[in-house]
Amino acid sequence: MFIGGGLTAPGLLDACWDALPAGGRLVANTVTLESEALLADRYRRHGGELVRLAVAHAVPVGGFTGWRQAMPVTQWSVTK
Repeated sequence: MFIGGGLTAPGLLDACWDALPAGGRLVANTVTLESEALLADRYRRHGGELVRLAVAHAVPVGGFTGWRQAMPVTQWSVTK
């Protein structure tokens, strides 16, 4: 099961966890602090892996090239 947004909707994460069969895998991504706090809580309760991914794109900086950071993504993945 993949959750790519909407984690702050009341009960969404719990409903997904309850619907996940034993042995099922859940992956949730977020970019907001509010949703990240929910994932950190679930990580403490259920384990799994909590990862923050950061990406940067090469962009012009005057006559040179530099890195422009995209918003980091926090990902929780767990097998029930």
